[in-house]
Amino acid sequence: KLSIMNTRLEVAKEKAKSLLTPDKFEAIEKHINSFPVPGTKKADIWEGFLKGKMVLNTWVEPQDIDETELSKIDGVKRIRLSYLQPAEMRPTLLQAMVENEKVAPYFDLSFQHSAKAVLRSMRRFGGTEEFLHLISQVRALAPEAGIRSNFIVGFPGESEADFQELCQFIDDARLDAVGVFGYSDEDGTEALNMANKIEEDLIAERVAMLTKIADSSVSERATLRIGQEVEVLIDDPEFELGIDIVKK
Repeated sequence: KLSIMNTRLEVAKEKAKSLLTPDKFEAIEKHINSFPVPGTKKADIWEGFLKGKMVLNTWVEPQDIDETELSKIDGVKRIRLSYLQPAEMRPTLLQAMVENEKVAPYFDLSFQHSAKAVLRSMRRFGGTEEFLHLISQVRALAPEAGIRSNFIVGFPGESEADFQELCQFIDDARLDAVGVFGYSDEDGTEALNMANKIEEDLIAERVAMLTKIADSSVSERATLRIGQEVEVLIDDPEFELGIDIVKK
């Protein structure tokens, strides 16, 4: 598998080299090589570049948006920041993301939960009040921006009150996309040896309940976009096959 991915990477780089001037190729290669990701992801980046749009997930440090020359490269049409940590979302970063035309109006915020007791057990900062304030800041600066997050249900020690707080948060936040996952033990994690584990049946029950709330909230948010015209990036070949059919 590794050799196949390396071949993809080399093929994509050679094709890019044939399309770009040496200076532009060197500039783009320098930026991509600086990303702390494996070759499989770098192959995806180069192939995305060759499609005419470049999608950059977490591999670019968000606080460097204004300092990097990345957004000034002609071949870079779109920058998407993913897995943003709420504790790192300073007003200056929000402003930089909104003002840079190449940064997609998309905020992938890693909340994980909203109850402070659970978040502290996860060794994370923030809570319901702080997260709702952050969301209000995003929407004040970029009303049309999409906001998504993932949440873990049933983390060791999660009380009924903690879960109900999370449910209320999801209802109040009105996120554009939500992922809900039930906790499960994983080797090598600190949570593996924690006490007060939640029964699997209760975790499943809570996942189903929160998913229902999240789906309803996301649907309500989606109705607000009906009638809007937006530019989209299709990065899955299977979906690209349907473009002509949609146009017709």
